[in-house]
Amino acid sequence: MLKQYSEEELFRRPLSETQRRELLALLDRPASEIDTSDIPEIEELPPPAPFEVDSGAGNRCG
Repeated sequence: MLKQYSEEELFRRPLSETQRRELLALLDRPASEIDTSDIPEIEELPPPAPFEVDSGAGNRCG
């Protein structure tokens, strides 16, 4: 079963070693072996999100 990560876990902290290994393992698999059936099809791309430059932390979104 897949773990669902909160926005806080995804965007506010660096990846754990386990998460990093899981993502690297996906890179080694052909796209045809990755089940994406639970992801809705994109029918229209949203407009680009504005991004701000935080002089203390470099470039980042939000």
